[in-house]
Order: sequence, then C-alpha cells, then structure tokens
Amino acid sequence: MIYDNLIKNKEILENAIELDNSKWGGSLKFEDLLKVGRDVSERDYKKEVSSSNTYIVLYNGDPKITLELAILGIKSSSNMIFMIYDDDFATNNLLIKIMQQLAEETGDKSFVKLYNNVRNEDIRKSTEFADKIIYIGDIFEYHNVKRQYNLPIIYNGYGDVTVYTDERETFNDELIKINNYAFENDIVVNFHEGDLEKELEYINIDVTLDTCVIFSNDENKINLFKEKVNSKKIFVNESPFTDYRFDFDISELTTE
Repeated sequence: MIYDNLIKNKEILENAIELDNSKWGGSLKFEDLLKVGRDVSERDYKKEVSSSNTYIVLYNGDPKITLELAILGIKSSSNMIFMIYDDDFATNNLLIKIMQQLAEETGDKSFVKLYNNVRNEDIRKSTEFADKIIYIGDIFEYHNVKRQYNLPIIYNGYGDVTVYTDERETFNDELIKINNYAFENDIVVNFHEGDLEKELEYINIDVTLDTCVIFSNDENKINLFKEKVNSKKIFVNESPFTDYRFDFDISELTTE
C-alpha cells in the first residue's frame, strides 16, 4: 500500500524533489523513495510490534529517513515528530501528508508531524509530551543533544562516517572520492591519522558507530582496527558508499 501511494503521487513528488534539489544542491531521485517504500514494506517482522510511544526525530532532513521512520512508526503504532531546518522541505512536507493520509485510510491512530525551521525552544516544548528522541548523524552533536534534553535517546550514526589512514599519500585518490561523495550527500566524515591506539580512543568514545573505514597496508593495524573499533560496519581499503543506506531496527522503538 505504501509503494502504491508513492506511485500514485509520483508527479507531485518528482516536482518537490526537483525544487529541493535545485535549492539545496541535492541528488535525491524519486526512485530512491520507491526503493525505501518497497524495502521497508517487504520486511518480514516476526512478531507484532506495538509501541504507542512518541518520538522526536532529530536529523539532517533526508527524505529517505523521513519515509522509513514514518513507515516504521505506523507499523509499530508509534508517533513520529520530525524536526528539520528547511532541508528538502517540499519533499518532506509532501511525504508527511502522504503518510498521514495512509494512516487515516488504514485506521491507524498513530501520527506523523513535521516541524520546519526548528529551534532549540521548539524541541524543548516537544519534549514535554515525547517519550524518546531519535538522533541520527554526527556523534559529537549527539553528545550535545544528550546534554541539552532530558529524554532517553536512540542513537543512529547514519550520515556520520569515520575514516582512519596511516598512508594518506598512498590512498589520496580514494580519500578525495569519499570526501566529495560526503559533501554532495550531506554526510559528515571524520578523518583520523597518527597513532592508531590513541585515535581509537577518540573514535569509539561511548556509543556504537555506524560506519568506520581504515586505509592501510599494515596488517597489524588493520587487525587492531577491526578488533577494537566499536562500529556496526567496518571497511578495509574501500569506499563505504557502494551500498550506503539508512538502517533502523523497528525493535528499537519498543526497547525500554
């Protein structure tokens, strides 16, 4: 049903995407949203998931994230409040309207809302009736959010990639490609060099990272990196962006 609703609104979604891309220099395509709608809809949830919680979503405004979490919100009877600052507003606004209509058609009592031009004051007001925050992105900004708002936080590191190298000149072409891709797709890349054991202390901090990469020809360093780095995905001497996508486990919406 979600996939069909996207197809039904293809023309106006394409117009919204074109407007946002021209304004923000983005590269989003209608097919990207279709893939999210298809992939999330086809996942096999082995048990009934019901939350009834209200989540504030703090992220960079990526419409693919908006769509996936809105779908998961409906599937888990959770309420989603998306907080953005202008980024891809036309596309996000339209997606929220489509998901609101879908919730009404299916008789789902959960809701999805979008707040634009968000300020800290707006977030604080929303925390008064929210149960948790979902923070997506930069690990350093995550720590700022944790200090500012007195709510449990679900952290997802999508859009924040860590790269370590001990041979910048050798891997310079690959590093430039990663940097360019990140810039074009609003992804934060934290580059690390120098003593690996010391750098690992900064890399890991105290939460699980999403994606880490090492460029090195030293097998001992590669093995140490793979053993010590606290990351869901680890790449060795290759770009992490071949199949880079947002991945969120619906069970996190019911974790107490």
